Amino acid sequence: MLEKYFTISSKLQNMLAAGLMIILAAAVFLQVLSRKLLPITLPWTEEVAKISLIWLTYLALAATFQQNYHIRIDLIDGLLNTPKKEKIMSIIINVMGILFAFMLVSLAGSYFLQLLDTGQTTSIMRWPMWLITLPILTGGVLTLIHYILKTGKEVLEMRERP
Repeated sequence: MLEKYFTISSKLQNMLAAGLMIILAAAVFLQVLSRKLLPITLPWTEEVAKISLIWLTYLALAATFQQNYHIRIDLIDGLLNTPKKEKIMSIIINVMGILFAFMLVSLAGSYFLQLLDTGQTTSIMRWPMWLITLPILTGGVLTLIHYILKTGKEVLEMRERP
């Protein structure tokens, strides 16, 4: 069941990231074209590019942690010579990831609620500012879910193997 979740969420995150990359590239391309070829600039393209980059960054954060592509120093890994020690180290890393994701969710959540109360909007397109913080909150929640599930899976695997 966990493998099915990881497969589906990975595919969904990759599709969203690909769509955001296309939107980002198109917005930047239009911005360059409008500055070089047209007598006017299209100011909305800059805002769309910024928002899609923010969304892309935090959705990719969750996908990166889910697939273990995060930065890792393997100096300690060389000292761990048994699978059990490697599992313990992996669980410690996952717990640290849970703490990081929890802090990210709590800070982004409080800022998100503050923006909901103030009703601020973006300067050009007048989109609500909470759209800018929503990806931080979403990426944090997804990261937290991924780490909790990975930690549970590794603890179960450790129990099964003596």
